[in-house]
Amino acid sequence: MVLPISVMPIDFDTILPVWQQFLWPGRGSTIRPVCPMLFLGGYDMKVCDKYVEDTVFYGAYDSSNLLCAVCSGHPTSATDYRLRGLYCLPDYESLGLRQNMIQAIYNAAKAVKRDVVWCMPRLGAVDFFERSGFVQMSEPFIDNVEYGPNVYMARMITV
Repeated sequence: MVLPISVMPIDFDTILPVWQQFLWPGRGSTIRPVCPMLFLGGYDMKVCDKYVEDTVFYGAYDSSNLLCAVCSGHPTSATDYRLRGLYCLPDYESLGLRQNMIQAIYNAAKAVKRDVVWCMPRLGAVDFFERSGFVQMSEPFIDNVEYGPNVYMARMITV
């Protein structure tokens, strides 16, 4: 394994193939840069247009130029910011890249003055997110998700 460098901004065209291959293979719905899901349920299609300029994508490359971890984030309201599409290649998970990605999204949310970062992980990732400061905010659900069951989780942003 070649050690990765720090988290850096990337673009949607770079993150999309990783999401398609590893995170959401065979996904039925179109993967877009911004998702209209809202914290604790529902959808608002206006989110996709309203916050597209505030959407961030991050990646970590190792010294061989392998993209080994990715994530994105965007506001979903005046107070909420979504962490979305966190994925790390299994051989790199022990290096703390997922925590570094979460910190990058937390910093992005704080920079645009949001109060909470939320995510919707699958059940298998709940323990990891709890160790990263998130609190489970819902019971597991499978409605309106392709890869569930999922839960809503949130982490407050401190000033």
